[in-house]
Amino acid sequence: MTEAEKSQILDQFIGMKLAAEAAEKAKAEAAEKAFKTATEMDPKSVDAQMALANFYWVTGRGAEAESALKKSVQIAPENASANRALATFYIATNRAAEAETYLKKVYDVTALGQTALADWLAEPTPDTPSRVRARTSPTIR
Repeated sequence: MTEAEKSQILDQFIGMKLAAEAAEKAKAEAAEKAFKTATEMDPKSVDAQMALANFYWVTGRGAEAESALKKSVQIAPENASANRALATFYIATNRAAEAETYLKKVYDVTALGQTALADWLAEPTPDTPSRVRARTSPTIR
């Protein structure tokens, strides 16, 4: 194979890779537009705000994810899912002190609630139950 042929194959590969990246970016832009439209159509929808926050999180836009999660809590301050999602975000970003405020809204401050809160705030160890380890993952629920 000549150097010119190798160069042509490399150029084709790079072109295909750039085209694939552009297609993925277009999909992400379309998804973001759809999530934003949902929040505009129903500004009081906690689920729409949380879905937008999750999109921001998985696309590496943590500050925007936090903003959308805060808005979901503002919409429905007593909504356990919204409070849990914001607390999970804070835990995933190593901000346990901020998480505690929202976790207290989720769990009653009883013996069981204190245990659950302690589980959420504890650093996972090899013997930590899987239900607790799963809560420390960066996925917003």
